[in-house]
Amino acid sequence: MLAATFVSGLQNCLMRLIADHGIDAFQITLFRNLFGLISVTAIILWVDRRIPRTHWFWPITLSCFLHVASMLADRKSTRLNSSH
Repeated sequence: MLAATFVSGLQNCLMRLIADHGIDAFQITLFRNLFGLISVTAIILWVDRRIPRTHWFWPITLSCFLHVASMLADRKSTRLNSSH
């Protein structure tokens, strides 16, 4: 759990550094999440050959929507604070 927290923080720092060099933070985050989704989906379907079942569907769905909303809110605040 500690390693996952460290890696997540490192990814966020790298995204900010890359965004400072001219690439939109939204694009970086979108493609990171898209490639992560594709790779995890491939692994899950390869191992189980079915969509996994969970009792935590709604909390996970809420978490996904909150992450997307925070990503979009961060994009708006970045545009407002940019010097372009």
